[in-house]
Amino acid sequence: MSAHEDTPGEGVECFAPPVSASAPRQPNVYFRVIVYDQDRRVDSGVTRGSWEGELPRSCVRGYLARNGAWKYDDKRVRSARLDTRFDGSGGVSVAAWADRRHGTRVEIFVEPLV
Repeated sequence: MSAHEDTPGEGVECFAPPVSASAPRQPNVYFRVIVYDQDRRVDSGVTRGSWEGELPRSCVRGYLARNGAWKYDDKRVRSARLDTRFDGSGGVSVAAWADRRHGTRVEIFVEPLV
């Protein structure tokens, strides 16, 4: 992926091309997801998956709200699933993947499958 390896923070740009995704639920993107707990980076992974909606021009940041629900800074995010099979089945939501790692925030870099 072309997303850089810097630990994102204030003023650090993220990358994803400004294109529209198609065929919801079928793999249509590569994800690089970074999970953080309160203090530090916990885990990261690169995988193919499915993205519903227009791809962001920068990374999408998400956080675990006090009510236990995941919120994203890009309101256009409708669905983001990791490890989706090519028939569109399987996979796990980014939120569930981060929950299993006890994450409190995520950064999602998205690049279309070519």
